[in-house]
Amino acid sequence: MIKYLILRTLYFFGIRKLSNLKSNKYTHLFSKLDFENTLPLNYDEFKSLWINIDKGFISHSTKNGGLKVFNNVYVDEIGLIFSNYKIHYKSLRYKVWYEKYNINYLLHVFKTKKLINLSNDLIVIHDSNSTKNYFHWFIDSLPKLFLIKDTNAKVLVPANSPNFVKESILSFGFDIIEIDSNSYFYCNTLYYVDFITDSGYFNPFIQKMANEIKINLNIIDEVNKHIVFISRSKSTFRSLDNEDELVSYLEKINAKIIFTENLNWKEQVELFSNTKILISTHGAGLTNQIYMPKGSVIIEIGAKEFYKPDPLCFWVMASYLKHKYYFIPAILNSDLNFVYTNEIYNKVNTIIKFEND
Repeated sequence: MIKYLILRTLYFFGIRKLSNLKSNKYTHLFSKLDFENTLPLNYDEFKSLWINIDKGFISHSTKNGGLKVFNNVYVDEIGLIFSNYKIHYKSLRYKVWYEKYNINYLLHVFKTKKLINLSNDLIVIHDSNSTKNYFHWFIDSLPKLFLIKDTNAKVLVPANSPNFVKESILSFGFDIIEIDSNSYFYCNTLYYVDFITDSGYFNPFIQKMANEIKINLNIIDEVNKHIVFISRSKSTFRSLDNEDELVSYLEKINAKIIFTENLNWKEQVELFSNTKILISTHGAGLTNQIYMPKGSVIIEIGAKEFYKPDPLCFWVMASYLKHKYYFIPAILNSDLNFVYTNEIYNKVNTIIKFEND
């Protein structure tokens, strides 16, 4: 294989990083926007814990970006776009990955993976992390598909992707092509949308996307909205130890106690579209606030060990969605679970009574 031999020669002469692969066509889709986030409603109660809060979460910006069309390129399971001797580095989520995905990586792909030639046009919206995580899929990747929802092409997804990935793509009327970790594709036309923000940050297209999802799924709003507690007691970490007292109280006020892993994606959209108060420890289930009516209440239980800075993402999300966000600090134990205390019970009780009057 000529391309393999050429790469080996480049490697022999000490070349590791390849040139950046540029698109054949570019269409601008979005411009930089600046956002100021509203602090949690009970911020004064715990502001000493957030003294070192990342400034990017007080205010953040979207990027400039658009739709890129590539002709005659390869793509693999992680969504990396490349040619024989070039890589489109911006298809990698983080710059720290640029060194990992270099000549060595392409040598590995060309030597060990099966090449499949496609007759279909492809859309690539995922990265190596997003299809494994509910939060990153709906915040980082799916909004990109929403922006090009009229494009006539099939969407590439890793074969082992969770059902919520495939179901959400199908809800927009797209067909799917699956790729396994032992293959890479060659396609004549590939569509790729730039990342809208840094990973985990909210962007203005998410709310529009969520509203259209509800329309596509024929979700009907109920008159009476629910109070929902997401239990993570089946999870190996970030659950609330000894949550029984809190659960008992919530059941007495007719709150729904749910395990998101027991619900399919559409069931989650239906439930949270009709939820007015959501309580949960820090976890991907809080992503479902994107379906909740404007002005809903979000109560997140977290610990200071998670503050640097990713776990603040649900506060940023709630701020943009105009929800009422409360944060309840908790102690983290050696198993990375939250220690239940009477203080947590009292705060949840007080907030619910205040917001439910």
